[in-house]
Amino acid sequence: MQKSPAIFYGIQDIAAVDGGGGVVAKTYKIFVEVVFVQNAARPDAHKRLCRYVRAIEEIFESSFAPALGHRVKIESAMPLAWQLENDSSEEVKTGGIILTITLV
Repeated sequence: MQKSPAIFYGIQDIAAVDGGGGVVAKTYKIFVEVVFVQNAARPDAHKRLCRYVRAIEEIFESSFAPALGHRVKIESAMPLAWQLENDSSEEVKTGGIILTITLV
């Protein structure tokens, strides 16, 4: 990675929901994740990850949830970690949220 931390986002899933009467709603699952490289010199990865996830969640709760009303649900995504290389002490950590939005 060239920048750490970085934010990755995208559409995870799109599903059509029949609302009856010919109205079709679409449910979108959108992920927003923070990704950063953790080296052994900084042992605070868990705190950093929790702080980043909380900040992302607060931004979406205050900015997008009021505009969309009851049609948005915010969930935490499962945090993940993996090593960049076998001989490296650096680990990539990710965590974030999943937004479920239903639009008619």
